[in-house]
Amino acid sequence: MQTINTQYRKRTQRLDVVLNINHLTYKIPGIFSWLILTAALTGIFLYPYVVLQGARMLAYYMLVRFLVVVIFYVTGLVRMNLAEKRVKTKVYVLSPHELEVAQKVHHVVIIPNYKEPVEILSRTLAGLACQENAVEKITVVLAMEKADPTAEEKDAILRQQFEGQFAHILTTYHPPRLPGEIPGKGSNETWAARAARRELVDELHMDLNDLTITSCDADSIFHPAYFAELTRQFATDPSRYRRFWQGPLVFDNNITEVNPIIRILTFFQNTIQISELANFVNLRMPLSTYSLSYRLADEVGYWDPAVIAEDWHMFLRCYFAKRGRIRLKPIFLKTTGDAIVGDNLVQTLSNYYQQQFRHAWGATDIGYILQQWERTPSMPTRKKLISLVKVLHDNMLLSSIGFVVTLGSL
Repeated sequence: MQTINTQYRKRTQRLDVVLNINHLTYKIPGIFSWLILTAALTGIFLYPYVVLQGARMLAYYMLVRFLVVVIFYVTGLVRMNLAEKRVKTKVYVLSPHELEVAQKVHHVVIIPNYKEPVEILSRTLAGLACQENAVEKITVVLAMEKADPTAEEKDAILRQQFEGQFAHILTTYHPPRLPGEIPGKGSNETWAARAARRELVDELHMDLNDLTITSCDADSIFHPAYFAELTRQFATDPSRYRRFWQGPLVFDNNITEVNPIIRILTFFQNTIQISELANFVNLRMPLSTYSLSYRLADEVGYWDPAVIAEDWHMFLRCYFAKRGRIRLKPIFLKTTGDAIVGDNLVQTLSNYYQQQFRHAWGATDIGYILQQWERTPSMPTRKKLISLVKVLHDNMLLSSIGFVVTLGSL
């Protein structure tokens, strides 16, 4: 298995991140933040009027940004309602060729987990078992970590509980401390995806072109029609091998059980997720639980095992591999997850902070885009700029605006 990993890494080495943490590209987010901070603090004393006008413009932008979120949030809710009605009527018109493609599609769902309670995993698998024709069309990959002492026990329980409900249930055990890896979801998924390819394609001779691969969080529950709609979109899209798909991700599995403070924060988080997915002007990027063609994942060498924030990074990895011809297509059937909980308010807030801290690692994608800038000279500069502006905006600008506006008002 390690030989296979080495072969993949060599083939896609151009797409890998620079492992040197002292590389200049990783300093850009910090330099950007300190420049804004220094300019604002200096400007208060030297050019107070300029800072005031700058803060005013940023405040206007935040107002516009808020209105955009609200507009596309409402748009997303409408599209979700229409999608619900459509799946109930099951009115699909496919050409003979599209129907032939749809009949061959097989979905591989990878569920990376580490010390997750078996009850949570069981709930996720139950949601997958409710999918249309899951017994023939869905393969579940339980991506365990070898360092998890409960992994084998959970595997046995889940296999017994869901025997005969899926086409295949595969289990992988990701070894710890492999060279060039950082412990996390991405490295586990890559190990599992390569093992599943060997099992399904090399041994069972399934066609890689007919497979989709889905990254599924351990607590994610798909809409019962998600994979039927994914099948339809996959079959009808001539650019299916340059696509990501995702449903609106809302964290409300346990929303009535969480602290009111977290409930409010989660509501705003859900609002932004739905709005971002409905915003057709925006460069949509996947979050947490999403799908793509197995062929695309294989062509880019799967997830980078040295990256913590794997969702946006996987999109960017494919984006640069395909010279910017990658798009995320929304499936307006919601996927639900768990809101952050803890034993008490302090623990809950601490857990929430840790989650946001993990998400903040996405700022390293700024450095990755700059690394790929020189590696892909044939890629249009416009497409590079689109990705850079998107990641800079979401990771850096929005977090800095509040500070500048406050200084400006003072």
